Amino acid sequence: MHQMIHGFFLSELSDNPRYDYVRFVKKAPNVALHDDLVRYVDDSLWWFSSFNPAKKMEAQTGLNFYGPTIIKSVGARDFFEIANAWSSLFQKSPRALQLTGGFEWTEGQGYESGRYSEHEFDRDEILASFNRLASMCLRVAESNDSEFIVHLGI
Repeated sequence: MHQMIHGFFLSELSDNPRYDYVRFVKKAPNVALHDDLVRYVDDSLWWFSSFNPAKKMEAQTGLNFYGPTIIKSVGARDFFEIANAWSSLFQKSPRALQLTGGFEWTEGQGYESGRYSEHEFDRDEILASFNRLASMCLRVAESNDSEFIVHLGI
């Protein structure tokens, strides 16, 4: 079964001057976040600048959920703050972190039969992931664009 994972990879401009994201497709990411978690924090993920390498590095904001995203130094500064803030917030949660997902219902039945999905995560694993992501963002932010983050959506 395919895992619904967003992968984040650290890349160096000297090694990857064309922002080639395809080279990361079959590699294990530096940081992996489950799609349910990414969707939970989705609103805040539109608050940093990024680029779409599938569209000739078109400037944008946020992550491409179903494709690649490049995050350079300026965007990484803001993304660092966002990842760090979520880490701080989740530190206050119980170890079994319960998050509410999207509204779901069975096809052919009315909305009244629906409910919000529920997702459980291990708080310590989530904290470790957000802390690694924040560290990666800080490194890229301080690199003056000699390093960047490649994000591969689901």
